[in-house]
Amino acid sequence: MAKIARSFVFVALATSFTSPVLAQSMPTSALTLEWIAPGECPSRDEVFGEMQRLLGGPQPLLSGERWTARAVVSHEDAWSVSIETSSASGPHWRTLRAQTCRGLADATALILALAINPRAVARSVPAPAAVPSPSPPSTPTTARVTAPTGTRPIQFSIGLPLSFSAGVLPEIDYGIGGALGVRVDSIVLELAVQDWLRPVVATIPASSAGGTFRLLSGTLYACNAFRTGPFETGPCAELDVGRIEATGFGVTSATTGSALWLAAGIGALAVTNLDASGTWAVPIHLDALVPIERRSFVIQNVPGVVYGQSSIAGRASVEVERRFW
Repeated sequence: MAKIARSFVFVALATSFTSPVLAQSMPTSALTLEWIAPGECPSRDEVFGEMQRLLGGPQPLLSGERWTARAVVSHEDAWSVSIETSSASGPHWRTLRAQTCRGLADATALILALAINPRAVARSVPAPAAVPSPSPPSTPTTARVTAPTGTRPIQFSIGLPLSFSAGVLPEIDYGIGGALGVRVDSIVLELAVQDWLRPVVATIPASSAGGTFRLLSGTLYACNAFRTGPFETGPCAELDVGRIEATGFGVTSATTGSALWLAAGIGALAVTNLDASGTWAVPIHLDALVPIERRSFVIQNVPGVVYGQSSIAGRASVEVERRFW
């Protein structure tokens, strides 16, 4: 009875992993499974065999289609497995946790079988046998059993970015900062704050008067990152807001002023996951920014422009990121 009940719980958990295309039939030779796990875990053949048993035997697949799966098991505080599938409907991924590697192997086989043919799995799972009702206890009690839902996991992250920028200030600048992020499925939202460390100097042409520039900025990223093995790539849109501070020199009375920096842009995101569970990662951003308002910096009562902002700016950043579930 416990094994049968556990099967129905896994069916409820894995239903959200299926898709209409995956549920169609596809050629058996095009069905592949890569199982990466420590030596004490069940083998790849055991997992594949359990999947075939749940399907009621080898499944015929549509001609020309391919269906591949890759499962990576890790053991930190608990056993976990990262499952990635690829088919005509696109890539799908899920992370599971269990107290034993055997439990992960059985859950993986069930999820993959459901992804291929949920109807065949439903036919292979026997219905629970009827059990005579016991005599009612003297004191009535009630119990509620809930099955896990198939909601998408939400990831949170913190990071330490190192960035380089050109076109915002008169010369190339670099900065460090902090980042907070949230991810739902492939959608990533991240807020990064940067303190640009290098004081940048510019002067009026043919004059000794000029200014020293500093920048403090924050960037909101919205990205769609698709995972392939340990890598993730995708496009991003962003909004950059900051404050440019300029201090004059080479004049009788030097003053300090500030101006708003506001720009929108697009870019690309590339992520390398450093472990199988995706806890540690290194994201890289390459971005192009267009200022919403271009500013020119001048010194009062001195002819000429110290610095006029360009029509486009570029930025690159590399980050060390820690993710949480």
